[in-house]
Amino acid sequence: MSFRAPAFTLLLVLPVAQVAAQSKELRIGVDRRVELVAIIFKLAGSEEFSPTHLPQYSADIDQFFGAQRNHQAVTLARGLRERYGVGQARVMAIPIRLTDPPELKERVPFDSSGGWPAPPAET
Repeated sequence: MSFRAPAFTLLLVLPVAQVAAQSKELRIGVDRRVELVAIIFKLAGSEEFSPTHLPQYSADIDQFFGAQRNHQAVTLARGLRERYGVGQARVMAIPIRLTDPPELKERVPFDSSGGWPAPPAET
C-alpha cells in the first residue's frame, strides 16, 4: 500500500473531525425551506426538480400538492423560471434567505448578492 491512500483519507477525515469538534450541535436532517421551494418549482414545471430516479417521491408530491399548481407561490416560481431563467442553483439560493415555515420571511435580502433579476420598473 502506498503512502498516498492513508494520507488522502486523513485529508478527508480531519476537516470533518475538526468541524464536529468545534460545533456544539451538529444537526443533520431535511431543511423544510429547501424541500418546500423545490416542490414549488417542481409544480411550476422545472424539470430539474422532477426527480425521475425517485418516481414514488415525485408521484407523492403530485398527489399531495398537485391541486396547488395555481397557487400564487407556484405562479411566481413559474414566472421566475420562464422570464428570467431562474433554475437549479439560483432556486436553491432562495430558501437559505428565508426563515423557517410557515413564516418564510426574508432573512437575508435577495438583493444582497448578484445574479437576481431586477424588479420591473414601475411607471
